[in-house]
Amino acid sequence: INHFKKYIEFNQKKILDWGCGSGRVLRHLPLLIDKSNQIYGTDYNSKYANWCNKNIQNVIVKENLLNPPLDYNDSYFDALYGISIFTHLSEKNHYLWFKELNRVLKKNGIILITTHGKVFKEKLTNKEQSLFSKGKLVEHTYKIEGNRLFAAYHPQKFIKNLSESYGFKILEHIEEGKRNNKP
Repeated sequence: INHFKKYIEFNQKKILDWGCGSGRVLRHLPLLIDKSNQIYGTDYNSKYANWCNKNIQNVIVKENLLNPPLDYNDSYFDALYGISIFTHLSEKNHYLWFKELNRVLKKNGIILITTHGKVFKEKLTNKEQSLFSKGKLVEHTYKIEGNRLFAAYHPQKFIKNLSESYGFKILEHIEEGKRNNKP
């Protein structure tokens, strides 16, 4: 909320938690922002989407597929966020989802995403680190896409180019470090 408040006033806004999972963030929003806002969630895991609808008040959660589209009209949301979603998607789906998120976000809307950035570089092989340093997305495809063990690592240059190619302007890039010796 504090990241968004720098750029948008939460008053009569539509907010989407894209990839809400079991609602670990979504469940808190109705208590923290003005009741004039409409809060939505979406996830490709039907168990999570159903659980959220049954157990979290004042939110609407829909199921989506691993690939776009979302079941929302164009320019529907004022703000949306995806916490650790792109970190489990293929490069192809990075492009497809950026296009889709642009479609459902209103002009001048705000999007917040988290990625595996520079601090994760040490987890990569020498060859992967070289690709990362050249601005290339690195994928670990140990499991199927969408699984938590399918991982994508995001150089800042890749995200910048991807964002700008779909008309997004990066307002902030926050590079986190290590906590308790972990990224």
